[in-house]
Amino acid sequence: MPKRELTEEEVALRIGLGAAIRVASGKKKLKPGDLAAAAGVALSQQYRIENGEVTADFLYLVKITRLLGMSLDELLHAALDEVPPALPAKDPVDATAQAGFSLHQSGSGNVQIGQQAGAIHNAGAIGFFKQQKGDKPNARKRSGKG
Repeated sequence: MPKRELTEEEVALRIGLGAAIRVASGKKKLKPGDLAAAAGVALSQQYRIENGEVTADFLYLVKITRLLGMSLDELLHAALDEVPPALPAKDPVDATAQAGFSLHQSGSGNVQIGQQAGAIHNAGAIGFFKQQKGDKPNARKRSGKG
């Protein structure tokens, strides 16, 4: 079964947990090697957890919190404090309409986007496509092979 991609929130939570572990271990003057040994993981895995590259499992968290002298609840609350609050998701089309952005076709065939809409485009909310002269909208180019 292929792994699904993590959402931005899930990535932020993993990074927050890693940061909370680093902060708590730093206060106890513990090094990543100390945590790895206590949790029974490789040092490279410890670094990956602290950097938010992998998700820590429950047994790891129990062992780490015991070493850090804190409850699992305290560690998870510290992790949440490291994560910025999530912004409510908006439908990109609805957000564009609400802000009153205007899109218009220029004579050269390029879609022009207003300054504010350009900021949304840069955030990935609006697709921007350049139509070549003679292209049909949504037409695929053939490679000539096959």
